[in-house]
Amino acid sequence: MHFFGILFWFAVLWFGFRMLRSRQGCGMRHPSRERDLGRQDRTDEQQAYIDSLESRVAELEERLDFTERLIAGGRQA
Repeated sequence: MHFFGILFWFAVLWFGFRMLRSRQGCGMRHPSRERDLGRQDRTDEQQAYIDSLESRVAELEERLDFTERLIAGGRQA
């Protein structure tokens, strides 16, 4: 049952990443906004946030693998 809960959160994160990427590459930006000096700062903040999310997902994957090995080891014993 816990597997489906973790699977749900992976799906939520996956959709979140897809939304962020689609918003960045939609091509509907106004040319004057492209010259905004603060844009690079926002992009750096967004990239840092994405990097932190990716590291959290990697940590969750490691925990899931560890848990699956524990469960599989318990069944064999």
